[in-house]
Amino acid sequence: MFTTEDFIRKGFFPESVIPPLCSYTLANAFRRMKTKKLTSLSSKKKSKCCFHSIPKIKNFRRHFCIPNPLHQIILCQTIGDNWIEIYNHIKKSTISISYPVIKNNSKNNRSFDKAVEMNERKYVSAERSFDSRYLLKTDISRYYPTIYSHVIPWALHGKQFAKSQINNGALLGNILDRCIRNTQDGQTLGIPIGPDTSHIIAEIIGSAIDCELKNKLDSSLSGWRYIDDFQLFFKTRGDAESALYTLHGILKDLELEIHPQKTEILELPLPLEQSWVTELRSFKFRESEKGQKGDIINYFSKAFSFSNEYPDDSVLKYAIIRTHQELIHPKNWSLYESLLLKSIIAEPLCIPIVNKILHHWEYNGYNINKANIGSVISDLICFHSKFAHSYEISWALWLAKTLQIPIDTPAHTAISNSEDPIVALISLDLRDEGLIPQDLDTTKWEFYMRSSELYETHWLLAYEAIIKNWLPSIDGTDYIAKDPFFSILQNENVQFYDKTIHEIDYAGQLPEIEVSY
Repeated sequence: MFTTEDFIRKGFFPESVIPPLCSYTLANAFRRMKTKKLTSLSSKKKSKCCFHSIPKIKNFRRHFCIPNPLHQIILCQTIGDNWIEIYNHIKKSTISISYPVIKNNSKNNRSFDKAVEMNERKYVSAERSFDSRYLLKTDISRYYPTIYSHVIPWALHGKQFAKSQINNGALLGNILDRCIRNTQDGQTLGIPIGPDTSHIIAEIIGSAIDCELKNKLDSSLSGWRYIDDFQLFFKTRGDAESALYTLHGILKDLELEIHPQKTEILELPLPLEQSWVTELRSFKFRESEKGQKGDIINYFSKAFSFSNEYPDDSVLKYAIIRTHQELIHPKNWSLYESLLLKSIIAEPLCIPIVNKILHHWEYNGYNINKANIGSVISDLICFHSKFAHSYEISWALWLAKTLQIPIDTPAHTAISNSEDPIVALISLDLRDEGLIPQDLDTTKWEFYMRSSELYETHWLLAYEAIIKNWLPSIDGTDYIAKDPFFSILQNENVQFYDKTIHEIDYAGQLPEIEVSY
């Protein structure tokens, strides 16, 4: 059963942020808060999300959102209280494989799993295309950023009925529409990327698209939709072309568009997985020192080559996780470690995984080279600071924290120019631990230590840096105590950055990689 607390506890922050970012204390305090008071407070003001820049594929990025807790709590509660109606609507789709489920023994730390994980889609394709000759492959262009919030009631209740009930404040679709807008300063265009609640909204709309497509096609609909990606199977090219035309019309009616560069009709059969996946997965490492040394070079050479050949795929991420099951000979550790570090320079999305691997082997008695790691950390920070790449900077700082590696002068000078709240918080944490000098320039961050920022794009910094006594209020006042909502959070000991979190289960297993192709 999905609960409001689950959405708050596990689905508040995007899953790609550094581990100290947490909302478990907010979830613990939720039931002690007076819901009517929160609803009253939320109706009197709007708020903005914090933004965090994360690499998507090479040379492309997306901005993940961290919504203000006041309005996000109301959204989570609305979904939780109306879960049966929402879930019944989502389950009307016969082709969605991304609808939310709770799996037994799940390794996922989110509020729910998807029915089929990304790396399992190939099995669905194999089973559902057995009698088809053509594949229609497409996706919705910039799905989350282009969702018109008023489409939510259209999808949930039907467009004509929803429009006739536009002033009905008790209609679930209208309530969800209003909740989403309140998290985004009243904006009607787009939904936040990152929180689990946005996946629910996306599935509400996706299910309506699926049902309308099935109703308009004469033949039975075969294939799958995974969030915004479609793979649909047909017996003739004409049927595939007709379906594409129909899908285009349905999306247009919902003010969405097909991504033309990702749309094609292909003749079956086709390979069910990329050739690089097959080759890297089947690679064999020898156990002898000399043999394994050559194999490590060969393996990473292939991985680097495939990474350049398939820039849209997470090649290096897959390749590194694949090596974790190998017992690295102690005399080959330096070589292996150097190639791991080279990989995170090339593909920073690998930093969290390399961090776990370094801890795993250090825990098992290997000597990691902190001088080399520190050099790479400094390089990552200095390079990515030029482009405000906050994901790379924050994860480099997290690597420094977990391995207790001091930040050098060029790096901490570059950090002080960052406007990102997460970068600011972990930098202040490292200063507190003595890994960054006390003379760290915090001038930019101190600007946000004011009451007005509690509902703006730096609410996270404006709250956390004050309650942890990391930065002073700009005017000397206790603006947290004066705010009717954030004073409640402070009194309930709610924190969003837990500096006592250091790392991982060192001996634990790394997660399976979700391969994008």
